[in-house]
Amino acid sequence: MEKSCIIGVVLFAMATTVLGQTDANNISDHNNILIKNPESVKTYLKGEDVQYDKLWIPAEIDVSKYKILFKEYLQKNADVNTSTDNKYILENFDKYKLQYSGFVKNSKKYLIFNMISLAIDINDKEFAFVFDGGCGVVRVVIDVENNQIVRIECNMEV
Repeated sequence: MEKSCIIGVVLFAMATTVLGQTDANNISDHNNILIKNPESVKTYLKGEDVQYDKLWIPAEIDVSKYKILFKEYLQKNADVNTSTDNKYILENFDKYKLQYSGFVKNSKKYLIFNMISLAIDINDKEFAFVFDGGCGVVRVVIDVENNQIVRIECNMEV
């Protein structure tokens, strides 16, 4: 009985520590939505012209880790002149809602982020498609094995 109580306290402490780390990095989990519908993921990948071998639904992954990775990338590259406005994305990072899923290409796993800061409803059934919107809609591809940002793209503007 004592051992199970001790184990319960240790597990609670570990969970609190992990949640505390997430909060400390200002990365919110309540706006992270995993898209599990294969047809929606296929449609999204086709629309983004992403080549893949098969789908990967990353149900067991800690997506907060990859949001932190992306935020750190933006911090290091905020002033780099690219077609995406990294500084804007970074300044508004906590306003984005995130839809995500994954795919496999050449035996490597990739996460796809669909980040939206616009006032639209998003759900867990399908990726939201938005016309225009500039960097209010950001798409990101992350190489999970190498912890590397592979692609960042904002929507086109009016």
